Amino acid sequence: MCAVAGKDEDQESFAELFIASQIISHALGVVSRRSDPLFRHFALKKLFALAEEFKQLAAGKLVFTSTESWREAYEWILACDSVKHYRSVAWVRTEDYWQDIPGRRSMQRNFDLRQKGLSIERILILPDFYWPAGSPLPSNNLCGWIEEQHRQGITLMLLRETDLDGEPDLIADFGIYGDRAWGLWELDDQCRTVRYTLDFAPQSYRQALERWKRLLFYSIPYADLLSPNPSRRHS
Repeated sequence: MCAVAGKDEDQESFAELFIASQIISHALGVVSRRSDPLFRHFALKKLFALAEEFKQLAAGKLVFTSTESWREAYEWILACDSVKHYRSVAWVRTEDYWQDIPGRRSMQRNFDLRQKGLSIERILILPDFYWPAGSPLPSNNLCGWIEEQHRQGITLMLLRETDLDGEPDLIADFGIYGDRAWGLWELDDQCRTVRYTLDFAPQSYRQALERWKRLLFYSIPYADLLSPNPSRRHS
């Protein structure tokens, strides 16, 4: 489990960064001495792509495109001792959203961390197809998944996608990790992650928190939906 870095950890990180910079500098020197024009052509394309990635890193952003790498980063930051509160927004576009084997594993990780004291709040954005207007609860296939999270102590808030017709920028999958960072999932039509960006820039974090607060305005606590007279929450 990661912890807040102290003085010794900071010094170790700087030392590792220095070693990494030496390795990169040496490799660039070796590349520059290769004379094959075809190699240099492809090497330059690769290097410019890497340069863009370094620009992202300098801005505080870590971008993951493979499933295992982003799940590892996601689970790692949630387990940090300094992250006490996790806010999650899920745009649920399929009935099996996060219910495949990898998704179930990540959900179980949420449950385990919740039992260890991590506070988890989750806003679910649902298309009207899965939660028709006038229906007290979402469709049966989703209700089981939602109820399981509720029983595990995750605080759930629900809203319909059409509630956000005037604010399309709020429709997204993202998470806020304590006061450290936020993450954005970019999904395909089957709700499979194609890109996950973990952003540590303070300004980006504040913007994500503001998006969360705006979403709360439209949301209804799931616990209220289970009561006879649910009320809309504005906060």
